[in-house]
Amino acid sequence: MNFQGRLTDNSGTARADGQYNMQFRIFSASTGGTALWTETRQTTSRVQLTNGLFSTQLGEVTPLPASVFNATNLYFEITMANPATATCSTASCATWEAAMTPRNKLATSAYAFNSSTLNGKFDTDFAAATGSANYIQNQSATPQAASFNVSGTGRVGGAFTAAGTASVTGALTANSTALFKNSSNSTTAFRIQDSSSATLFSVDTTNKRINVGSSTADSNAYYFVLDAFSGPADPTGSIPDGATYYNNSLSKFRCRIDGLWANCDGQPSATTKTANYTAKRSDIVLADASAGSFTVTLPNPWEVNGATISVKKITAPNSVTVTSSTNIDNLSSEVITTQWQSQDYYSDGIKWYRI
Repeated sequence: MNFQGRLTDNSGTARADGQYNMQFRIFSASTGGTALWTETRQTTSRVQLTNGLFSTQLGEVTPLPASVFNATNLYFEITMANPATATCSTASCATWEAAMTPRNKLATSAYAFNSSTLNGKFDTDFAAATGSANYIQNQSATPQAASFNVSGTGRVGGAFTAAGTASVTGALTANSTALFKNSSNSTTAFRIQDSSSATLFSVDTTNKRINVGSSTADSNAYYFVLDAFSGPADPTGSIPDGATYYNNSLSKFRCRIDGLWANCDGQPSATTKTANYTAKRSDIVLADASAGSFTVTLPNPWEVNGATISVKKITAPNSVTVTSSTNIDNLSSEVITTQWQSQDYYSDGIKWYRI
């Protein structure tokens, strides 16, 4: 910023020509305060005085940052070296008078220095602006060729589209309403690959398929591993039909069918019971009535259409009653009294039959 002045003695006579030591400061207060910027002109950067006049470029020795001009009011201050050291040229030779008063309030023209910045930031602080296409534009037309890097945290409030390869080195999270959707169907609409680019998991929206590993035979083996559960009984709660898990206790895959758990391989599952029990699809109930008689209730036949349930009494004392919400053959219930006696029951989806 250019600054010009006239230097005289107390009588108004111009000081002798030469190079003078001077200090310039900018404050945000008319008195006191801390300098926002200071430039000391000495040794090889002294100010040339000719016929009492001088002209200098503020910021030539100490850069003048645009952030200085963010303040509402600014005041300019000059300090001269004592007459004995006014023109000395060695390092730190000058001793300084008190600053001239009053400070001069900067006019608005000085604030034009901030016109090349945005809130005190230079253009180099933002996306590059080299060439007609090498900058980021606030529009949705043809993509620009600019590259950018955000080292902090960013957020896209609307839709975000990556036309090329998008890499995520950290965690990728989505909220509860997120939807991964392709604009058109593809055999590789979504893929997860390892470091060798082998596909571990893919979604084929063209053929409505989800593939674990390659969709064609190759030399690689990838595995779909279900959750293993080690509880003494099947999980309970709101579980949809089609759910599948591996039961460690039974060494069986268990499938949720018609609201009940069954072995996925279709093989019946033997279970020993000593008290009232509601049987499940394909159960083999080993009834131990040694502690007292109890009832085995067959599920609703329409819930387990095509299922066969077996009940076998394995102890001598007491009896076991088998009942259902519908008749079993023409009976409302059946009592098994003899040890080792067994009976199979078949559902046609309407009622139960002894077989």
